[in-house]
Amino acid sequence: MFSILFLSGLVLAQEPQAPEIEAPGLEVPESVDNAADTVEMPLVPDEEAIRELESAALYQVALELIAQGRFGDGEVVLNRVISEFGETTFSPRAVSMMSELENMADTYVAAPQAPIHTGPTSGRTELILSQALVLPGVLGLLVPGSTFQPDEPLMPVLMGFTGLGLGVVGSMYADDRLQITTPQAMALLEGEILGLANGIVLTSITQPRDPRANFQQVLGGFVAGAGAGIAAGYYLDDMTAGDVSLVHHGAVWGSWLSAMSFYVYEPETDVGVLQRMVFSADAGAIVGGLLATKLDISRARTNVVTLSGAAGTFVASGLYLLGSYYGELGSEESFAAALVGGSLVGAGVGAWFTRDFSGDGSVASGTMIGFEDGEWLFGAPTPTIMPDADGGLAVGMSLAKGLF
Repeated sequence: MFSILFLSGLVLAQEPQAPEIEAPGLEVPESVDNAADTVEMPLVPDEEAIRELESAALYQVALELIAQGRFGDGEVVLNRVISEFGETTFSPRAVSMMSELENMADTYVAAPQAPIHTGPTSGRTELILSQALVLPGVLGLLVPGSTFQPDEPLMPVLMGFTGLGLGVVGSMYADDRLQITTPQAMALLEGEILGLANGIVLTSITQPRDPRANFQQVLGGFVAGAGAGIAAGYYLDDMTAGDVSLVHHGAVWGSWLSAMSFYVYEPETDVGVLQRMVFSADAGAIVGGLLATKLDISRARTNVVTLSGAAGTFVASGLYLLGSYYGELGSEESFAAALVGGSLVGAGVGAWFTRDFSGDGSVASGTMIGFEDGEWLFGAPTPTIMPDADGGLAVGMSLAKGLF
Protein backbone atom coordinates (compact mmCIF):
# COMPACT_ATOMS: atom_id res chain seq x y z
CA MET A 1 0.00 0.00 0.00
CA PHE A 2 2.80 2.41 0.91
CA SER A 3 4.57 1.54 -2.36
CA ILE A 4 1.52 2.41 -4.42
CA LEU A 5 0.99 5.72 -2.61
CA PHE A 6 4.58 6.86 -2.94
CA LEU A 7 4.83 5.69 -6.52
CA SER A 8 1.70 7.65 -7.40
CA GLY A 9 3.12 10.74 -5.75
CA LEU A 10 6.35 10.42 -7.65
CA VAL A 11 4.53 9.99 -10.93
CA LEU A 12 2.53 13.14 -10.36
CA ALA A 13 5.63 15.08 -9.35
CA GLN A 14 7.77 14.15 -12.37
CA GLU A 15 8.43 16.66 -15.12
CA PRO A 16 7.45 15.27 -18.50
CA GLN A 17 10.32 14.58 -20.82
CA ALA A 18 10.39 13.94 -24.58
CA PRO A 19 11.23 10.39 -25.47
CA GLU A 20 13.52 9.53 -28.30
CA ILE A 21 11.43 7.78 -30.90
CA GLU A 22 13.21 5.87 -33.56
CA ALA A 23 11.17 4.25 -36.30
CA PRO A 24 12.35 3.15 -39.71
CA GLY A 25 11.13 5.39 -42.50
CA LEU A 26 9.73 7.99 -40.06
CA GLU A 27 11.22 11.46 -39.98
CA VAL A 28 10.39 13.91 -37.27
CA PRO A 29 9.96 17.44 -38.56
CA GLU A 30 12.45 19.96 -37.21
CA SER A 31 9.72 22.52 -36.67
CA VAL A 32 8.01 20.37 -34.12
CA ASP A 33 10.49 20.73 -31.20
CA ASN A 34 7.91 20.23 -28.46
CA ALA A 35 6.06 17.34 -29.93
CA ALA A 36 6.78 15.29 -26.86
CA ASP A 37 4.49 17.56 -24.85
CA THR A 38 1.61 15.48 -26.06
CA VAL A 39 3.21 12.23 -24.88
CA GLU A 40 3.59 11.60 -21.09
CA MET A 41 5.84 8.70 -20.00
CA PRO A 42 6.90 9.14 -16.38
CA LEU A 43 10.21 7.96 -15.05
CA VAL A 44 9.80 5.12 -12.51
CA PRO A 45 12.23 5.49 -9.52
CA ASP A 46 14.50 2.57 -8.77
CA GLU A 47 13.79 0.01 -6.03
CA GLU A 48 16.29 1.55 -3.59
CA ALA A 49 14.59 4.94 -3.65
CA ILE A 50 11.18 3.36 -3.14
CA ARG A 51 12.35 1.40 -0.12
CA GLU A 52 13.98 4.50 1.35
CA LEU A 53 10.69 6.39 1.04
CA GLU A 54 8.72 3.51 2.52
CA SER A 55 11.06 3.27 5.50
CA ALA A 56 10.80 7.03 5.98
CA ALA A 57 7.01 6.85 6.00
CA LEU A 58 6.99 3.96 8.48
CA TYR A 59 9.44 5.75 10.74
CA GLN A 60 7.25 8.86 10.68
CA VAL A 61 4.20 6.75 11.59
CA ALA A 62 6.14 5.28 14.51
CA LEU A 63 7.05 8.76 15.75
CA GLU A 64 3.41 9.83 15.56
CA LEU A 65 2.32 6.81 17.59
CA ILE A 66 4.96 7.43 20.22
CA ALA A 67 3.96 11.09 20.44
CA GLN A 68 0.40 9.93 21.16
CA GLY A 69 1.64 7.68 23.96
CA ARG A 70 0.98 4.46 22.03
CA PHE A 71 4.41 3.02 22.76
CA GLY A 72 3.47 -0.58 22.00
CA ASP A 73 2.16 0.27 18.53
CA GLY A 74 5.19 2.45 17.94
CA GLU A 75 7.50 -0.42 18.80
CA VAL A 76 5.69 -2.67 16.32
CA VAL A 77 6.24 -0.18 13.50
CA LEU A 78 9.86 0.41 14.50
CA ASN A 79 10.48 -3.33 14.50
CA ARG A 80 9.08 -3.47 10.99
CA VAL A 81 11.47 -0.73 9.86
CA ILE A 82 14.38 -2.64 11.40
CA SER A 83 13.41 -6.07 10.05
CA GLU A 84 12.11 -5.18 6.59
CA PHE A 85 14.19 -2.11 5.70
CA GLY A 86 17.54 -2.90 7.25
CA GLU A 87 19.47 -1.49 4.30
CA THR A 88 17.87 1.97 4.49
CA THR A 89 19.11 4.96 6.46
CA PHE A 90 16.08 4.85 8.75
CA SER A 91 16.85 1.39 10.18
CA PRO A 92 19.64 2.70 12.50
CA ARG A 93 17.33 5.49 13.60
CA ALA A 94 14.66 2.94 14.45
CA VAL A 95 17.19 0.93 16.47
CA SER A 96 18.17 4.04 18.42
CA MET A 97 14.53 4.93 19.05
CA MET A 98 13.82 1.40 20.28
CA SER A 99 16.64 1.74 22.79
CA GLU A 100 15.16 5.01 24.02
CA LEU A 101 11.75 3.41 24.39
CA GLU A 102 13.21 0.57 26.46
CA ASN A 103 14.89 3.07 28.78
CA MET A 104 11.62 4.96 29.14
CA ALA A 105 9.76 1.73 29.91
CA ASP A 106 12.28 0.75 32.59
CA THR A 107 11.90 4.19 34.17
CA TYR A 108 8.11 4.07 34.18
CA VAL A 109 8.04 0.55 35.62
CA ALA A 110 10.70 1.14 38.27
CA ALA A 111 9.35 4.47 39.47
CA PRO A 112 6.26 3.21 41.34
CA GLN A 113 8.03 0.06 42.57
CA ALA A 114 11.19 1.71 43.87
CA PRO A 115 11.18 1.82 47.68
CA ILE A 116 11.11 5.27 49.21
CA HIS A 117 13.90 5.49 51.73
CA THR A 118 12.97 7.87 54.50
CA GLY A 119 15.70 6.79 56.87
CA PRO A 120 15.98 3.86 59.27
CA THR A 121 12.74 2.17 60.22
CA SER A 122 11.37 3.37 63.53
CA GLY A 123 11.67 0.84 66.33
CA ARG A 124 9.24 2.61 68.65
CA THR A 125 6.58 -0.10 68.72
CA GLU A 126 9.11 -2.91 69.01
CA LEU A 127 10.96 -1.16 71.81
CA ILE A 128 7.77 -0.49 73.75
CA LEU A 129 6.53 -4.06 73.39
CA SER A 130 9.82 -5.73 74.27
CA GLN A 131 10.60 -3.59 77.29
CA ALA A 132 7.03 -3.83 78.54
CA LEU A 133 7.54 -7.60 78.67
CA VAL A 134 11.08 -7.62 80.12
CA LEU A 135 11.15 -4.84 82.70
CA PRO A 136 8.26 -6.11 84.87
CA GLY A 137 10.18 -9.33 85.51
CA VAL A 138 13.41 -7.45 86.20
CA LEU A 139 11.90 -4.96 88.62
CA GLY A 140 9.37 -7.38 90.11
CA LEU A 141 11.71 -10.36 90.64
CA LEU A 142 15.40 -9.58 90.25
CA VAL A 143 15.56 -6.25 92.04
CA PRO A 144 13.63 -7.34 95.16
CA GLY A 145 15.37 -10.71 95.20
CA SER A 146 18.82 -9.13 95.02
CA THR A 147 18.14 -6.55 97.74
CA PHE A 148 15.57 -6.89 100.51
CA GLN A 149 14.24 -10.42 99.84
CA PRO A 150 10.51 -9.72 100.43
CA ASP A 151 8.39 -12.23 102.30
CA GLU A 152 5.10 -10.91 100.90
CA PRO A 153 4.10 -10.48 97.23
CA LEU A 154 2.90 -6.88 97.60
CA MET A 155 6.19 -5.16 96.79
CA PRO A 156 7.21 -7.46 93.92
CA VAL A 157 3.79 -6.99 92.30
CA LEU A 158 3.90 -3.21 92.71
CA MET A 159 7.43 -3.09 91.35
CA GLY A 160 6.35 -5.32 88.46
CA PHE A 161 3.62 -2.83 87.59
CA THR A 162 6.20 -0.09 87.85
CA GLY A 163 8.38 -1.99 85.42
CA LEU A 164 5.45 -2.25 83.01
CA GLY A 165 4.88 1.49 83.13
CA LEU A 166 8.58 2.17 82.80
CA GLY A 167 8.80 -0.14 79.81
CA VAL A 168 6.02 1.72 78.00
CA VAL A 169 6.59 5.32 79.05
CA GLY A 170 10.37 5.03 79.19
CA SER A 171 10.50 3.52 75.72
CA MET A 172 8.31 6.29 74.33
CA TYR A 173 10.48 8.93 75.96
CA ALA A 174 13.68 7.31 74.72
CA ASP A 175 12.33 7.11 71.19
CA ASP A 176 11.21 10.75 71.27
CA ARG A 177 14.68 11.84 72.34
CA LEU A 178 16.90 9.40 70.45
CA GLN A 179 14.77 8.16 67.50
CA ILE A 180 15.30 4.45 68.19
CA THR A 181 15.45 2.30 65.06
CA THR A 182 14.21 -1.28 64.70
CA PRO A 183 17.74 -2.80 64.69
CA GLN A 184 18.59 -0.90 67.87
CA ALA A 185 15.43 -2.10 69.62
CA MET A 186 16.16 -5.67 68.51
CA ALA A 187 19.78 -5.47 69.65
CA LEU A 188 18.73 -4.26 73.10
CA LEU A 189 16.27 -7.13 73.56
CA GLU A 190 18.76 -9.72 72.28
CA GLY A 191 21.42 -8.45 74.65
CA GLU A 192 19.00 -8.57 77.58
CA ILE A 193 17.95 -12.17 76.84
CA LEU A 194 21.50 -13.45 76.41
CA GLY A 195 22.58 -11.49 79.48
CA LEU A 196 19.87 -13.09 81.61
CA ALA A 197 20.77 -16.57 80.35
CA ASN A 198 24.47 -16.08 81.10
CA GLY A 199 23.68 -14.62 84.50
CA ILE A 200 21.75 -17.77 85.35
CA VAL A 201 24.70 -19.89 84.19
CA LEU A 202 27.02 -17.80 86.33
CA THR A 203 24.98 -18.58 89.44
CA SER A 204 25.05 -22.29 88.54
CA ILE A 205 28.83 -22.16 88.42
CA THR A 206 29.52 -20.04 91.52
CA GLN A 207 26.62 -21.41 93.61
CA PRO A 208 26.73 -18.64 96.22
CA ARG A 209 25.36 -19.34 99.69
CA ASP A 210 23.59 -16.01 100.00
CA PRO A 211 20.27 -16.22 98.13
CA ARG A 212 20.55 -12.57 97.20
CA ALA A 213 23.80 -13.23 95.35
CA ASN A 214 21.98 -15.48 92.89
CA PHE A 215 19.60 -12.68 91.95
CA GLN A 216 22.45 -10.19 91.90
CA GLN A 217 24.41 -12.25 89.40
CA VAL A 218 21.39 -12.72 87.15
CA LEU A 219 20.65 -8.99 87.40
CA GLY A 220 24.28 -8.25 86.63
CA GLY A 221 24.07 -10.44 83.55
CA PHE A 222 20.96 -8.56 82.45
CA VAL A 223 22.61 -5.18 82.88
CA ALA A 224 25.73 -6.33 81.05
CA GLY A 225 23.70 -7.76 78.20
CA ALA A 226 21.57 -4.64 77.92
CA GLY A 227 24.72 -2.53 77.85
CA ALA A 228 26.15 -4.68 75.07
CA GLY A 229 22.93 -4.32 73.07
CA ILE A 230 22.93 -0.54 73.53
CA ALA A 231 26.58 -0.32 72.50
CA ALA A 232 25.96 -2.42 69.40
CA GLY A 233 23.03 -0.25 68.38
CA TYR A 234 25.02 2.94 68.97
CA TYR A 235 28.33 2.08 67.35
CA LEU A 236 27.23 -0.22 64.51
CA ASP A 237 25.64 2.35 62.22
CA ASP A 238 25.16 -0.05 59.32
CA MET A 239 23.48 -2.74 61.43
CA THR A 240 20.19 -3.96 59.98
CA ALA A 241 17.27 -5.91 61.39
CA GLY A 242 18.47 -8.90 59.38
CA ASP A 243 21.87 -8.74 61.09
CA VAL A 244 20.35 -8.83 64.57
CA SER A 245 17.98 -11.55 63.46
CA LEU A 246 20.94 -13.67 62.35
CA VAL A 247 22.42 -13.31 65.83
CA HIS A 248 19.12 -14.30 67.42
CA HIS A 249 18.54 -17.30 65.19
CA GLY A 250 22.15 -18.34 65.58
CA ALA A 251 21.54 -18.55 69.32
CA VAL A 252 18.34 -20.53 68.73
CA TRP A 253 20.10 -23.02 66.46
CA GLY A 254 22.99 -23.32 68.87
CA SER A 255 20.74 -24.21 71.78
CA TRP A 256 18.76 -26.62 69.57
CA LEU A 257 21.83 -28.52 68.43
CA SER A 258 23.14 -28.68 71.99
CA ALA A 259 19.81 -30.14 73.14
CA MET A 260 20.11 -32.84 70.47
CA SER A 261 23.63 -33.60 71.68
CA PHE A 262 22.14 -34.83 74.98
CA TYR A 263 21.00 -37.99 73.18
CA VAL A 264 24.62 -38.77 72.36
CA TYR A 265 26.40 -37.44 75.42
CA GLU A 266 24.29 -36.48 78.42
CA PRO A 267 25.84 -34.34 81.18
CA GLU A 268 25.91 -35.82 84.62
CA THR A 269 24.08 -32.94 86.32
CA ASP A 270 21.33 -30.51 85.50
CA VAL A 271 23.86 -27.71 85.82
CA GLY A 272 25.83 -29.22 82.98
CA VAL A 273 22.71 -29.30 80.83
CA LEU A 274 22.04 -25.61 81.45
CA GLN A 275 25.63 -24.61 80.86
CA ARG A 276 25.91 -26.50 77.61
CA MET A 277 22.72 -25.02 76.21
CA VAL A 278 23.59 -21.44 77.17
CA PHE A 279 27.18 -21.66 75.99
CA SER A 280 25.96 -23.22 72.74
CA ALA A 281 23.52 -20.33 72.35
CA ASP A 282 26.40 -17.90 72.90
CA ALA A 283 28.46 -19.71 70.28
CA GLY A 284 25.53 -19.68 67.84
CA ALA A 285 25.03 -15.95 68.43
CA ILE A 286 28.71 -15.34 67.67
CA VAL A 287 28.47 -17.39 64.48
CA GLY A 288 25.35 -15.45 63.50
CA GLY A 289 27.18 -12.19 64.08
CA LEU A 290 30.05 -13.32 61.88
CA LEU A 291 27.62 -14.36 59.15
CA ALA A 292 25.95 -10.96 59.39
CA THR A 293 29.21 -9.35 58.27
CA LYS A 294 29.22 -11.52 55.13
CA LEU A 295 25.54 -11.87 54.22
CA ASP A 296 22.94 -9.29 53.29
CA ILE A 297 19.80 -10.98 54.59
CA SER A 298 16.42 -9.73 55.70
CA ARG A 299 14.79 -10.41 59.03
CA ALA A 300 11.90 -12.13 57.29
CA ARG A 301 14.17 -14.53 55.45
CA THR A 302 15.92 -15.67 58.63
CA ASN A 303 12.50 -16.37 60.11
CA VAL A 304 11.52 -18.36 57.03
CA VAL A 305 14.72 -20.42 57.20
CA THR A 306 14.25 -21.23 60.88
CA LEU A 307 10.59 -22.05 60.39
CA SER A 308 11.55 -24.34 57.50
CA GLY A 309 14.02 -26.03 59.82
CA ALA A 310 11.25 -26.57 62.37
CA ALA A 311 9.05 -28.05 59.63
CA GLY A 312 11.89 -30.36 58.60
CA THR A 313 12.24 -31.49 62.20
CA PHE A 314 8.53 -32.30 62.36
CA VAL A 315 8.68 -34.30 59.12
CA ALA A 316 11.77 -36.19 60.29
CA SER A 317 10.18 -37.03 63.63
CA GLY A 318 7.08 -38.37 61.87
CA LEU A 319 9.12 -40.52 59.50
CA TYR A 320 11.22 -41.79 62.40
CA LEU A 321 8.07 -42.64 64.33
CA LEU A 322 6.85 -44.75 61.42
CA GLY A 323 10.24 -46.36 61.03
CA SER A 324 10.50 -47.23 64.70
CA TYR A 325 7.01 -48.70 64.77
CA TYR A 326 7.17 -50.74 61.59
CA GLY A 327 10.91 -51.29 61.48
CA GLU A 328 13.77 -51.65 63.90
CA LEU A 329 14.66 -48.01 64.50
CA GLY A 330 14.75 -47.33 68.18
CA SER A 331 18.06 -45.97 69.45
CA GLU A 332 18.27 -42.47 70.89
CA GLU A 333 21.30 -41.69 68.74
CA SER A 334 19.44 -42.44 65.53
CA PHE A 335 16.47 -40.39 66.73
CA ALA A 336 18.68 -37.38 67.41
CA ALA A 337 20.43 -37.80 64.08
CA ALA A 338 17.08 -37.91 62.28
CA LEU A 339 15.87 -34.74 63.98
CA VAL A 340 19.08 -32.84 63.31
CA GLY A 341 19.16 -34.03 59.71
CA GLY A 342 15.54 -33.06 59.18
CA SER A 343 16.05 -29.60 60.64
CA LEU A 344 19.12 -28.94 58.52
CA VAL A 345 17.44 -30.18 55.34
CA GLY A 346 14.37 -28.08 56.09
CA ALA A 347 16.49 -25.01 56.72
CA GLY A 348 18.38 -25.63 53.49
CA VAL A 349 15.13 -25.91 51.54
CA GLY A 350 13.85 -22.70 53.09
CA ALA A 351 17.10 -20.90 52.30
CA TRP A 352 16.97 -22.08 48.69
CA PHE A 353 13.36 -21.05 48.13
CA THR A 354 14.01 -17.61 49.65
CA ARG A 355 17.31 -16.97 47.87
CA ASP A 356 15.75 -13.92 46.16
CA PHE A 357 13.48 -13.03 49.05
CA SER A 358 13.86 -9.43 50.29
CA GLY A 359 10.93 -9.46 52.69
CA ASP A 360 10.21 -5.83 51.98
CA GLY A 361 6.83 -6.26 50.29
CA SER A 362 3.65 -4.60 51.41
CA VAL A 363 1.15 -7.47 51.21
CA ALA A 364 2.32 -9.25 54.36
CA SER A 365 1.37 -6.31 56.55
CA GLY A 366 -2.24 -7.38 56.18
CA THR A 367 -2.20 -11.06 55.23
CA MET A 368 -0.90 -14.33 56.58
CA ILE A 369 0.69 -15.44 53.30
CA GLY A 370 1.01 -13.40 50.12
CA PHE A 371 2.80 -13.47 46.78
CA GLU A 372 4.00 -10.14 45.42
CA ASP A 373 6.50 -9.32 42.68
CA GLY A 374 7.69 -12.91 42.52
CA GLU A 375 8.32 -13.19 46.27
CA TRP A 376 6.47 -14.99 49.06
CA LEU A 377 5.54 -12.76 51.98
CA PHE A 378 4.53 -13.97 55.41
CA GLY A 379 2.80 -12.45 58.38
CA ALA A 380 1.76 -13.66 61.82
CA PRO A 381 -0.61 -12.37 64.50
CA THR A 382 1.49 -10.49 67.01
CA PRO A 383 0.45 -8.58 70.16
CA THR A 384 1.30 -5.01 69.27
CA ILE A 385 1.10 -1.54 70.74
CA MET A 386 0.37 0.71 67.78
CA PRO A 387 -0.83 4.27 67.14
CA ASP A 388 -4.53 4.74 66.52
CA ALA A 389 -6.25 7.21 64.21
CA ASP A 390 -6.33 9.93 66.87
CA GLY A 391 -2.61 9.78 67.56
CA GLY A 392 -2.90 7.70 70.73
CA LEU A 393 -1.78 4.15 71.40
CA ALA A 394 -3.83 1.00 71.07
CA VAL A 395 -3.12 -2.59 72.05
CA GLY A 396 -4.21 -5.29 69.64
CA MET A 397 -3.31 -8.15 67.36
CA SER A 398 -1.74 -7.14 64.09
CA LEU A 399 -0.10 -9.06 61.27
CA ALA A 400 3.56 -8.24 61.58
CA LYS A 401 5.22 -8.17 58.16
CA GLY A 402 7.61 -11.04 57.64
CA LEU A 403 7.49 -12.09 61.30
CA PHE A 404 6.48 -15.38 62.85
